[in-house]
Amino acid sequence: MHFKNIKYSKCPYCKTHGLPFYKTSYKYNPVITCRLCGKSFKVNRALSMTILISIVILLGVTYQLINKYWFDMPSWIIYSLCIVFWLVFQYFSPLEEHDEND
Repeated sequence: MHFKNIKYSKCPYCKTHGLPFYKTSYKYNPVITCRLCGKSFKVNRALSMTILISIVILLGVTYQLINKYWFDMPSWIIYSLCIVFWLVFQYFSPLEEHDEND
């Protein structure tokens, strides 16, 4: 496995690893361009917001249930899991083609 397969996501147009991995971490829903074919893509904003809110709610409820019924879990674990789940969503998020007129 090559490092570029981890560093870059697969482009839906040319089917090669040309999209940068950190596509939404530094700016919310930016337009990203494949470095190989030049096509522009973006993530649906409503989907991103829904997933982010769902991650926070799901992990918050899970944290409360674990603390109440099993053992006291440190809060830094939940914060770390939120970041990991958000990065996994970014890597595998569905992309839409971006028109210059949008």
